[in-house]
Amino acid sequence: MASFWERIGVYVDPGPNIFSGAIEGRKYSSATRASLARLVMDLEKFENYPWGRVAFKVLMDSLRAKDFTKSYTVDGFIKVLQVWIYHALPELGANYGNLLPNRPSPPLLAFKGGKGPKCLKEAISRQENEGIYPWTNPKTHVVYVKEESYVKSLVVREEDIERSSKRARIEAPAELRSEDIPDVRSEAIPDARLEVSIPVSGVYKAYIEKYFKDLANVMRDGFGTCLKEMNLLGNKMDVVEKKLGITGLPQVCLKGGSNTGKALAKAKEAKANEAKANEAKAKEAKAKEAKAKEAKAKEAKAKEAKAKEKEAKEKETKEKEAKEKETKEKEAKEKEEEAKAKEAADKVKEPEASAKASVVLMNKDEDTVSDENNTAKLTIPNTKVGHGYNPFALPDKQLTKALTEHLKKDSNWRKSFERKPKRCLSYWYQVIRTPLAWLLDTHMDAYINVLRLWQRNNPNHFRSERICFLDHLFSRMWRDKYGEFKSSLPDHNSLGRRLPGGSWDLYAGIIPIFCTTNKTWGVDIDDIYAPVNFQNDHWIAIWISIPKRHIVVWDNIVKHISKAQLDEIMETFLTMVPYLLVECASTDEEHIKYSLEPFTYERPTVGVPQCIAGDCGVYALKYMECHALGYTSFPAAFCEKNVKHIREKMAHDIFHETPGFEDIEDKTSYYNDLDTYG
Repeated sequence: MASFWERIGVYVDPGPNIFSGAIEGRKYSSATRASLARLVMDLEKFENYPWGRVAFKVLMDSLRAKDFTKSYTVDGFIKVLQVWIYHALPELGANYGNLLPNRPSPPLLAFKGGKGPKCLKEAISRQENEGIYPWTNPKTHVVYVKEESYVKSLVVREEDIERSSKRARIEAPAELRSEDIPDVRSEAIPDARLEVSIPVSGVYKAYIEKYFKDLANVMRDGFGTCLKEMNLLGNKMDVVEKKLGITGLPQVCLKGGSNTGKALAKAKEAKANEAKANEAKAKEAKAKEAKAKEAKAKEAKAKEAKAKEKEAKEKETKEKEAKEKETKEKEAKEKEEEAKAKEAADKVKEPEASAKASVVLMNKDEDTVSDENNTAKLTIPNTKVGHGYNPFALPDKQLTKALTEHLKKDSNWRKSFERKPKRCLSYWYQVIRTPLAWLLDTHMDAYINVLRLWQRNNPNHFRSERICFLDHLFSRMWRDKYGEFKSSLPDHNSLGRRLPGGSWDLYAGIIPIFCTTNKTWGVDIDDIYAPVNFQNDHWIAIWISIPKRHIVVWDNIVKHISKAQLDEIMETFLTMVPYLLVECASTDEEHIKYSLEPFTYERPTVGVPQCIAGDCGVYALKYMECHALGYTSFPAAFCEKNVKHIREKMAHDIFHETPGFEDIEDKTSYYNDLDTYG
């Protein structure tokens, strides 16, 4: 009920209590009937409702339920009971009721009432002195005598004994029995009266209950008469309205009314039912329309999804076909190059042996070919070149644990990542091991050194021995010094331009100083791999093919670098690499073999794994490693979900393959720095 008052905006504490306290006359904590509370929503119904009848009914119900032998509280329209007492005790009514002149009707309006505490006991005693008591009920002939402020005995007139004895017995309470009342007719009656002792409480209670019952019946009859008159008046009003042609006025139909009222009620109910039916039909039509729209929308979405799926499949098929075509072209080119190399090798004449070999035997244990007289011996490798290890193998748990135990020795180990000094050991390794963390130049060069070490120790693991890995300083220095090279004037042979410092050392394989190869570009080296830093926020990888005079760029976020920006970056290498080959050539044959014409380049997008910003350095290193191992296409394990494992393995590979690296304070000087290049 509290939620109902809150919904209609009634303050919950005092609002509902008006009904309980003022109308029904009950305690304020009494519950309010919902059927009556809803009437406040319609002002006309609220004002026309018989609230007095409700209050009187509560009074009658309260009186019937009371035990008058104990203390009790009366609910309802208590003023009715007060007026009745004024009529029953005229002296009390005259002194305290403030009787109005001319006694207006109804009796409820005949008394003005008074204020302040009254001594009821004294007033009742005064009634006896004024002749009010003894008082006789005219119907039952029962006489009540007031003595010592309470009713003590029952007095019966002699002439009314026979006529009222039977009636008195019937009206007496249950605890009174005929044997308890003496036979007054057989005894002498002094002063024409007979006084019989009877328990006071039973008689008084019976009388009170009987009187209230009679009063309730009379008032109920009066209300019934009033109701009939109101129905009669309503019928007359209906007739008048029909004659005058007045319609649309609110009709009041009372219970037990005439046929006209019932007909109007039925007509109103029929209209309400018809309105409800129309509303239900409208709702049903709207629901059907909504379902139809929803079905059409689902159908359209399904068609759109099918079309997109079909388009995606077609696109995937085309990409696969393009990838297969590219792979076949690469394989064809490689076979063609191998055939050319074999043909060139066959043209070379071998020195004549002093003795001819009669029988050639294959020694499986030594992988050699020898003749019967052991006059010649040629080693033939039977191991497969390339794919020497899995670049995406899971990290070794023991190596990872060893790395962690070593890092715990750092005094900054327990500090948060943000509070660690950037030159401390634990910070440097935490960057490598954290996904989406930007790899510094030192991180890139550290893993390049691991690749250089593996290539030197196990060259057969890679696709060729004629490859080399360069650190980030190569691309950084060449891009910084390209302006000086471009602005310098050449001599009459188009040579003599100013190259970056250390270019000759790069060409001869003297630098980088870690795992120096001492192999010359174009003579011993055909393929060069190097990382390139773009504006200190993105890493890409390049593969320079000297025989093909071509450069391949692997970019893991293609949209990050525009075509114009990439052209500007690659101009440095497209121009300066062929110039270095010609400028540093030691023989005329090498001068003729190479030209100053710029190389070409491409940035493939099909089949190149893409990443999220932050992991670009890891992807750039793995591009170079996979291609150097001989992978014609990048494996499926090269994806973003494996980045954490890839980073963890890179960290413990750096730690275990390059011992002592973490003890160097300035790790850039461990590889090289700009002073090396001039």
